[in-house]
Amino acid sequence: KRGHIGPAGGHLHCDAGSYFMVDSPKFCCRNPRMYINGQKFEAKRKVCGDVLAQFDPDAQELRFTKGPTTTASQDQIEAVRRSGYDHLMPSPLAYEAMEEGKDWKNVLHAVCQGLMGTLVQWTHSDPPDKAEMCSPGTPPVKGQGYSSWTC
Repeated sequence: KRGHIGPAGGHLHCDAGSYFMVDSPKFCCRNPRMYINGQKFEAKRKVCGDVLAQFDPDAQELRFTKGPTTTASQDQIEAVRRSGYDHLMPSPLAYEAMEEGKDWKNVLHAVCQGLMGTLVQWTHSDPPDKAEMCSPGTPPVKGQGYSSWTC
């Protein structure tokens, strides 16, 4: 907007239709820890993912609820990737997770998504607000190959 003081001091302007928006959220687990054979291991820093999911422990179902979004066309996204600024764009894997849908699915048929992983929040738990961070391609919550950070 003209006259608005922003990062460029109001000196840069975009022509109508020449820009798009990108939201690339990160979902982080503070105090991440993992238990292996009863032994506790703590991460040296917070662990973050690029997809958010909910887990319903009663129904044993999972759904993806938030990840990257954009107003860009596929051609605009590809142009950014070719321009050398692709490292500033969200991962195509995280976009795919969101395209997969936000419908509940049986946790036995779900895998963690994204490039960095999925933060899984329990819809209800004791203690409350239980969450875990799981690596892409691994099963959330439990199962063969389960390997998540507890938050």
